[in-house]
Amino acid sequence: MAGRPSGGETHSPEDPVRWPLLQTLTPHALHIFEILTATPGYPDDAIKAAAYAADMAASYQATQGLIVPAEATLRSVLQIWLRTPGPDHPDTINTRHHIAQRMAERADYPNAELEYRDVLQAMRRTLGPEHPDTLTVQHNTASLIWSPQPTGHVP
Repeated sequence: MAGRPSGGETHSPEDPVRWPLLQTLTPHALHIFEILTATPGYPDDAIKAAAYAADMAASYQATQGLIVPAEATLRSVLQIWLRTPGPDHPDTINTRHHIAQRMAERADYPNAELEYRDVLQAMRRTLGPEHPDTLTVQHNTASLIWSPQPTGHVP
């Protein structure tokens, strides 16, 4: 299968095979990201690499039920992506998608729906309406809208 390393495991933080490694690396990735973003003078490439690692760490946090810290990390990562490489870059849009997922997981359905809709428009504009990532966000948006919400959200 494309995108999978030999041995059947994925590189995704959602893959339980990766959890022991991610449990070890996550605090370090987050610490490095905090240092690089709090201290002026680091090159953009180093900051972007740390932001990518922090994004992966946040995805791992979310798999462990740490939704609020994951969302906070993603919002910090988003600030880096908005500055460089910019609002229409796939990394920026994907991080916004992850934020929408965290918002939905913590039952902030109205704001999650707004973010999903914005992300969907950005993906349609930049990747096209048939791109797999666009279709995934479209599915997530529809699922959120049409699923009964405990808060009484009605589509």
